[in-house]
Amino acid sequence: MARPQSQLTSEAERLTRLDVSDDPLPKSRIVEVEALVTSVSKLRKAMASFSRLVPSAYVKVLVQEDREAVLGGDRKRVTTLFGDLQGFSSYAESHSTDETFATLGQYLDRLTKAIQANQGTVDKYMGDGIMAFWGAPENLATPETEACKAALECVEAVRLLRIEGYPFQLRIGIASGECLVGNVGSQDRLNYTLIGDSVNLAARLEQLNKERGTAILVDDATKTACGAQFTFRDIGMLQVKGRERLEQVWELVNSGTHG
Repeated sequence: MARPQSQLTSEAERLTRLDVSDDPLPKSRIVEVEALVTSVSKLRKAMASFSRLVPSAYVKVLVQEDREAVLGGDRKRVTTLFGDLQGFSSYAESHSTDETFATLGQYLDRLTKAIQANQGTVDKYMGDGIMAFWGAPENLATPETEACKAALECVEAVRLLRIEGYPFQLRIGIASGECLVGNVGSQDRLNYTLIGDSVNLAARLEQLNKERGTAILVDDATKTACGAQFTFRDIGMLQVKGRERLEQVWELVNSGTHG
């Protein structure tokens, strides 16, 4: 009786860290223990779904610090990325619902893996769009660098999709600055997200790609923080939609020494 209870205790502890596995759970002929096994199995499925619906990095921080999610947040320097897929609406109109959702899932899966591999947090999916950020919930020494690395990998992932026959182009905007980071919403439902001027700027830069025929545009703060790690092309001082002052805009080209 002690062995399965010990195994179930270990499994429950793993689940608090959102460490969900498909390892077989212990079996027991003791009714009370078997009932506990069934409950842990259901909890495992619930946590697997939960981890796909919220930023798991944030939940892990809450667990580590023994805190509960509440309304409010902190000020942090964060790098924000907005991505949008050009050509997807036309694709959706000419393909079945099943094909459209399968392709969308494949595309978002590749972008998500690139973002998470570079220490980013996916905030939300907006149709074929994606928002992610670096520097929260955990601090990063170089959020701007990680964001640019992820952006280049995302563009490469979509390039490979084009080779596979999908008529897509990815547009990305990146901006860095101090933001309010935390939970917004109601007492019943919260959303961990960002609020700030640089968040709005990143969204505007993503849209500016349409006019400039570019793939990745970043603000001056991001380019400056990255130093010589990437190649940037000077787009100039531009009037970005929704902003009064001119913004120095750069195109992220690739890794290497910038000009």
